[in-house]
Amino acid sequence: GPSPGNKKDEITRMDIENLKEVLFKQKREIDLLQLVVDVDGNIVNEVKLLRKESRNMNSRVTQLYMQLLHEIIRKRDNSLELSQLENKILNVTTEMLKMTSRYRELEIKYAALTDLVNNQLVIITLLEEQCLRIFSRQDAHGSPPLVPVVPHHIPNNPHYNPTLLGSNEIQRDPGYPRERDVRPPPDPATSPTKSPFKIPPLTLINEGPFKDCHQAKQSGYSSSGIYMIKTENSHGP
Repeated sequence: GPSPGNKKDEITRMDIENLKEVLFKQKREIDLLQLVVDVDGNIVNEVKLLRKESRNMNSRVTQLYMQLLHEIIRKRDNSLELSQLENKILNVTTEMLKMTSRYRELEIKYAALTDLVNNQLVIITLLEEQCLRIFSRQDAHGSPPLVPVVPHHIPNNPHYNPTLLGSNEIQRDPGYPRERDVRPPPDPATSPTKSPFKIPPLTLINEGPFKDCHQAKQSGYSSSGIYMIKTENSHGP
C-alpha cells in the first residue's frame, strides 16, 4: 500500500489544484467586478454629463420662457396699438369717403356753374354781336330807333342748357322800351361780323326789377327771356 509520505504529497497537490481553481474563479470574478466597476464609472460619468446638460437645458428653458413672456407682453401691446391704428384707419377712411362725397357734390355744382357760365357767355357774345350788327346797320342807314333784337334759333353749343338759361335769365334795362318788339336778325351776307352760333329765342320782360331769377319765377314768369334784376346792396339794375 501507499506510504504515509506519498499520501501527504497527494493531499498537498490536490489542495494546490483546488486552490488554483479557487484563485482562478476569484480572478474571473475580480475581472468581472473590474469590468462592472468600469461600466459603472462610465455610467456615473454619463450621469454627471446628463445632469450638467439638464442644468443647462433648464437654464435655457427658463430663458426661453422669459423670452416667451416678453413676446406675449409685446404682442399684447402691439395688438392694442394695432387696434388703435385700425380705428384710426377706419376714421380716416370714413373721412375720406365723406370728402369724396363732398368732392363729387362740388364737381356736380362746378359742372352746373360751368354750364351756366358758358351759357351766359354764349348769350352775352350773341347779344354783343347783335348790338354790333344793329350799330353797323344804323351807321349805314341812318339812326333808326333802338329796338331789342329777339333771336329765333338755339345756339349749336354743347353746353347750352335751356333749363339753366330759363332759371338765370338776363334782365333788360328799365330805360328800354316797354313793348315786346321782335326783330329778325340781319342777313349774314350783309352783316359785318359772322357768328358761328345760332341765336336762341329770347323775350324781353318789361316787369321788374326782381331780386333774383327765383323771384321772377315765383311771379309767374317761366319762359326764357331777358329780365331786369336788382340784387341787394346794388346801386342799379
